Amino acid sequence: MGGMSPATDRVAEYDPTTNTWTSKAISPAKILYATAQAVNGKIYYFGGRFNNGVLNDKLYIFDTQTNTWTTKSSMYTPRYGLISTVLNNKIYAIAGYTASAAYNFPVEVYDPVKDIWTSLANSPSTGLGQQTGANVVNGKIYIFGGIGGSHYYTGTYSFTPPLDVADSPTNLIAIGGDSKVDLSWNSVTGATYYNIKGSTNAGGPYATIQSNVTETTFTDTTVTNGTTYYYVVSAVNSAGESVNSNEASATPTAPTRIVLKITMTNGLEQEFDLSKSEFNSYVNWFDSRAAGIGSAKYKFDNQHLKGPFSSRKNSLVFDKILKYDFDEYAVDGSTGTAEITPVTKGVALTLTLETGTVEEFILSNTEYDAFSTWYDAKPSGTGLARYTFENPLAKGPFLNRSNVIIFDEISEIDVDSFDAAE
Repeated sequence: MGGMSPATDRVAEYDPTTNTWTSKAISPAKILYATAQAVNGKIYYFGGRFNNGVLNDKLYIFDTQTNTWTTKSSMYTPRYGLISTVLNNKIYAIAGYTASAAYNFPVEVYDPVKDIWTSLANSPSTGLGQQTGANVVNGKIYIFGGIGGSHYYTGTYSFTPPLDVADSPTNLIAIGGDSKVDLSWNSVTGATYYNIKGSTNAGGPYATIQSNVTETTFTDTTVTNGTTYYYVVSAVNSAGESVNSNEASATPTAPTRIVLKITMTNGLEQEFDLSKSEFNSYVNWFDSRAAGIGSAKYKFDNQHLKGPFSSRKNSLVFDKILKYDFDEYAVDGSTGTAEITPVTKGVALTLTLETGTVEEFILSNTEYDAFSTWYDAKPSGTGLARYTFENPLAKGPFLNRSNVIIFDEISEIDVDSFDAAE
């Protein structure tokens, strides 16, 4: 891109594999004596001057993926014949001539993430001209050679750009487990280590849980099941500590299991103590079978003693299931779940099933409307074949208790509205 005699806005891409050139979108301006650097798939094109001698202070960015140009922040000091280099994903503009042919000015650095130019006051600024060379070695920028008028420069300069405070970690994620919270976040370029901070209040204040963490994962084992914890992470380098990351929260909980009680159409009840994954497997089978997919029966592991048998199974037939209930409990015996708030205004819903079994639920008007919407939509094939009610009985040792009613087993619906205030 660019060039002289005269300046051009033409851009071409070379493919070494096929040894071919391809024309790309023309640049926003015809410039000569400019410079360019590539960072993260984009080409940053800046400096130089126009055919009329006016200097260009604009920064143009070419996106190699979309074949488009955008214009970003301008340099502090327009110049031509400058050189540039890249260090830590930042672009350094070095030396060159200005309109007055002066070239004793500091290096400027551009941050593509923040779209900001910064003038480095402590950088080499004398004994440099145009057509200077620059390279990066072991975190230092080396500047050498160049020409000013009829004078050729032979000096070599090196400097270490001042390190910026590390960027904030992003995408902090917290996942609760049994007496633990697992944290993970995106790595920060140039970070020496991370500080993990936590609180039991959203928004803090936060206390440092662990410092000098060099990985991008951490497990907090100082937590109590049932309590919600809020976390942030900061990155640290030799220039200081970043601002905090996004906040992430999690509530550690003990492993839970499900007591599933299935009532068959002949009145018999089958009860199983299942892991959550085993329960989810049953529910997935039920929903699939209701849609006409999968086996007509479901096999459970018989939870009685195996005795002389290598395995024991119980199979339940889908068409013979009248309803089912499930209660969730914590393996460590913890509870902590509040009881249902009594409904003072709403509906007493009575469902008579095909076998004559009667189920009654006390619902708020909102809860009844949700049931009614499900029931009315089901004949057209919309929605699940089952509806789950929260069991109104005392939870006791359980965390949650639920009753599931099957659409095809409902034969009669009675609704009685009430208002305790009347």
